[in-house]
Amino acid sequence: MVNVANLDEGKVHPCRLSVVGLEDTEAGQRLRIDLVNLESPADITQFWLDTATNRVVRWQRTLPQMGNSQMIMTRE
Repeated sequence: MVNVANLDEGKVHPCRLSVVGLEDTEAGQRLRIDLVNLESPADITQFWLDTATNRVVRWQRTLPQMGNSQMIMTRE
């Protein structure tokens, strides 16, 4: 468990951090990490890390307050 600050609300939320494992992508293998808000399990943030550079190459967040829409950032 980790505590994550929500700057919009000015609160800290407990979250579960889990390393899902390696996933194959077009650009090679990426390490996937999930961060799930324990107070709102539909609030999920996922990170994909480049194992060679240890940089986040993709980030995706499910926003339950916006009808479970997806916000995605991809580094090229």
